[in-house]
Amino acid sequence: MLENITFSLPRIIGLYKAGVSRRCEQKIWQFNFFERVIRDERELYNVRQYIEQNPMSWELDRYYQNIVR
Repeated sequence: MLENITFSLPRIIGLYKAGVSRRCEQKIWQFNFFERVIRDERELYNVRQYIEQNPMSWELDRYYQNIVR
């Protein structure tokens, strides 16, 4: 029955998120997710910088401020 169905990564993630939300009886996930293929060392460096520096800017984000108040 399932042998003719193709499951791509976005489809698998979507099914997982839907199942967890159903189990929790509420929406707990961000609306969408972003995929990116890192093609060279410069892009890898930029992604690493973003990951390291992003938490430092959370307090400046208006959405973060609304959550912690």
